[in-house]
Amino acid sequence: MMRNYIKNFILTAGILCCIPCTIFAATLPSLDLTSAQGYPGDTVTIGITLTNPSAEAIGGTQNDIKYNPSVITALTPTARLGPSGKMAGKDLTLSDIFESNNTATFTIGVFGMNTDVIPDGEVASIGFQILENTPPGTYTLKNTPYAGGSGSKPDTMRILGYPIEVTGTYGTITVLSRVTTSTTTSTSGGGGGGGGSYSTTTTLVAVTTSVAATTSTTAIPVTTTSTTTTIPECLNDGDCDDGSFCNGKETCVDGICVAGQSPCGEGQVCGDDTDECRATVELTAFCLPATARRPFLFPQRCTWLLLNSAGKNNFSENSVIAFSSPSGEAAGLKVNPDRKPFALGNFIFLPVCIQKDAATGPVTLTIRSEAHTSNTTVEETIETSFTVK
Repeated sequence: MMRNYIKNFILTAGILCCIPCTIFAATLPSLDLTSAQGYPGDTVTIGITLTNPSAEAIGGTQNDIKYNPSVITALTPTARLGPSGKMAGKDLTLSDIFESNNTATFTIGVFGMNTDVIPDGEVASIGFQILENTPPGTYTLKNTPYAGGSGSKPDTMRILGYPIEVTGTYGTITVLSRVTTSTTTSTSGGGGGGGGSYSTTTTLVAVTTSVAATTSTTAIPVTTTSTTTTIPECLNDGDCDDGSFCNGKETCVDGICVAGQSPCGEGQVCGDDTDECRATVELTAFCLPATARRPFLFPQRCTWLLLNSAGKNNFSENSVIAFSSPSGEAAGLKVNPDRKPFALGNFIFLPVCIQKDAATGPVTLTIRSEAHTSNTTVEETIETSFTVK
């Protein structure tokens, strides 16, 4: 859901953060993942490096990274801008981590509200923790790179930019084997065999064992037989039906009620009141501007907010728009009644009015939409945030 988190990002006030596209067959820029090694339990750092032999005017980058979450996990709080990203005055953005079919995916992007070109070098980095039970071996970090330009083409002055073709190598994390050594010394004596001593030394890669004496014990098995009479729980499927649509159809198997399976698929919620499966979609979005200021002289200030949703949205004139703050309702904010919000591809243009006495601080903007298909109903929630100052 977050794979296209930054591809179509738009700048405001005439500064376009376009996604450029200049193709050089032999000298394409590359956004590569570095490799690292460590022991189970260790944290290692993976860098993202830009190599730009064709001197493209790259103003923003994005890497979609996939890995196996059963052996390693991404530590999102450790994500940092690299020296190249800092030099160009860019910002770092990071998506949530999504897991499906034993694959975890997240997006890391570097871009900014300027037209400065990112130089060669490390643009960003992030830490990964090797899980304690991870066996030794080399594990791959899959990498899908994107790049965007620092301005728009002179012959295509448009709000959406053009992509720059880039390549990128995968990264690897090599898990090393810990080698531990333990030594045990024992003394045995007495009896006809005389006395003596032995020691046992064990490592993870080699085991040497010396045994001085062996004692064998034979146990006589005892068998107990009992007879139990069971009254059947059911005689037919109807005896097991609990009347709920959402937990599936129960069946009677050999006198025992067997639970049914949910009729709804992954990403759907079930309603016993309507006997219907409804698909739910949750999207996040960028909001520009990230800061909305209250008016100084006039009773209210009306402006536009631009939202770039992470994926195709179902926004319509029937969508429900709500503002909230950590304390509850976001007082002094409303949708401008004199303007109509509208959507264009992944982008939503929202007219808002900010009252002079509006509460300052972080504001959460939630948009709920509903779409109907021939098979199901989709409930979609888009959430983003901005700050009132």
